[in-house]
Amino acid sequence: MTEEQLRQIAGQLRNPHGEGGLKMADVMHESNIAMTVAAIDAMDLQNNDRVLEIGHGNCAHLELVFAKAQSIQYNGLDISELMTDTAKSAHAKRVQEGSAGFTTYNGHILPYDTGSFDKIFTVNTIYFWAEPVSFLREIHRVMKPDGRLCIAFGQKAYMKNLPFTSFGFQLYDDRKIKTLIKNSGFHLYSTNTFNDHITSKTGEPIERIYTVISLEKSRDNPNTLYAPLWLGKKKRGLRRYFKKLDKLSLIENLHNFGNDFYFKHVHADNTGFGTGSFKRRKPHLDALFRQFEPLHQRLKSTGKAFQIWAIVYDYDSYNDRIYLHTDCGEDFPCQYNQLSKISNLKNQELHNYLESLNGFTRYYGELYEMDDEIGPLLKRFCLLFRQDAGLSPVKTISPEA
Repeated sequence: MTEEQLRQIAGQLRNPHGEGGLKMADVMHESNIAMTVAAIDAMDLQNNDRVLEIGHGNCAHLELVFAKAQSIQYNGLDISELMTDTAKSAHAKRVQEGSAGFTTYNGHILPYDTGSFDKIFTVNTIYFWAEPVSFLREIHRVMKPDGRLCIAFGQKAYMKNLPFTSFGFQLYDDRKIKTLIKNSGFHLYSTNTFNDHITSKTGEPIERIYTVISLEKSRDNPNTLYAPLWLGKKKRGLRRYFKKLDKLSLIENLHNFGNDFYFKHVHADNTGFGTGSFKRRKPHLDALFRQFEPLHQRLKSTGKAFQIWAIVYDYDSYNDRIYLHTDCGEDFPCQYNQLSKISNLKNQELHNYLESLNGFTRYYGELYEMDDEIGPLLKRFCLLFRQDAGLSPVKTISPEA
């Protein structure tokens, strides 16, 4: 096949369209059915579960979902309008009775309320996620506590030999997928790898290696393979831990600094306990912002020009921090640029919390952090400061920004 033909196949796999899209949807259903069945099985569907499928294609497998339990409510999302229309037409009776619905979306934001779904699954879509960590966190948002996400994907060792995957595919192996999960807020519940023989999209017989991972938005399940640190604590230990947060004094960490603070920063969550759950993050944020005024007074006591500001990341409790910076040499004052007054946070609970803080000016920005396995990770953040507390850490920004 020519390079252009391979490029067209890759484009149809990402977003089926036109007459070729209908044909590709049939091919995908036939070649992916074993992966789809494995993902459906891994969800462990229960009666009355509300299910979301991301990237349903022609959804010829829908009745396999309904056969697993009673009173299932199925919702399908796809970036292809053609696939949405095809699925609606093929399952018109289900749509009419209200047990199934199909929606076209933008591939980034899931058009559902927080905590909407018991189970979510997706097959062969992960290669096309533009911001995989952000997208996983968006999935985390719409999932109910203790809900389960199942992702089926072809292993990199197999996928890299397919000629069309060089055109816009992000390939994953076990190591890379686990790194992705650890940045997501989910916890890995199980992983299963399979081998089968199929005919490739270019018509050749090949051996396929694929994996189905099951992730949980876990609250108190210690059986997850990558449980958060706080799961090792008993309830009494957790109560003691959060009581200590109420009495936390970050001033104690500053006794030996004299009057020179060079981008000194302090945390309330030194272990990342709050990353997976806003319920657990909020007490750490409360403790952090209770310290803002005492820290402000400590800087005033130096007699030097100073700055104090907070940085809070979209989904990263460990890196929530307050910076203290005095005029003790170069790099003073610190001034951020390319920020906006318009929130870019996807974590709605965090956004609402920050908006509720009185007396603070808020600016929003983003940066890329390099991960050896995943590559550049986009991190969104909010910078907060008080106009009456030292010099501003933000350059003058135009009103429309």
